[in-house]
Amino acid sequence: EPGPGEAYPIDLFVGREADAAHHIEWMRAHPTSSRNVVAGATGTGKTTLVQYIKDQVPDLLSASRAVSVGPSDGENEIALRIIDYVYRAILARGDFTTERNEAMNAARATVRAFPVTSRSGGVSAVGIGGVSYGSSTSYVTAATSQPSLLVETLLPELLAFARAHVGVAGCLVHLD
Repeated sequence: EPGPGEAYPIDLFVGREADAAHHIEWMRAHPTSSRNVVAGATGTGKTTLVQYIKDQVPDLLSASRAVSVGPSDGENEIALRIIDYVYRAILARGDFTTERNEAMNAARATVRAFPVTSRSGGVSAVGIGGVSYGSSTSYVTAATSQPSLLVETLLPELLAFARAHVGVAGCLVHLD
């Protein structure tokens, strides 16, 4: 995982200081808000802008990598990635004990997925006959099969824990 500025060189960041200042000011003015959007066409520097903001506001909980979002991803896949992002960002910020915190335990149980393999087969004997066999693997979380249901309660609890035990002012989750 690249460190801040490695994948997107923020030392070469120019021309969007006003955008960065706007977003930083907005985050400071709305510490409990859940959304702030950086929008633009492909190649206009959205990710570099977000990396720059992360670098300029070190008391925000974030990770250097973005949460990857694809066109076929459903709300549960995205929710699971967001919970995992915040959970890992908290763990990366310090060497404190998290075993006694209910939100951290719920996040840990949610992001730990295990494989479930389904197998099917069949035999056909009309005329020549045939044999078929198939297998597919999906990943299921132990805590819930619908992580999106946890986002509304779990993310604020994780942020409260991070504020109290890690000393962050807020959280920046970068979706890309």
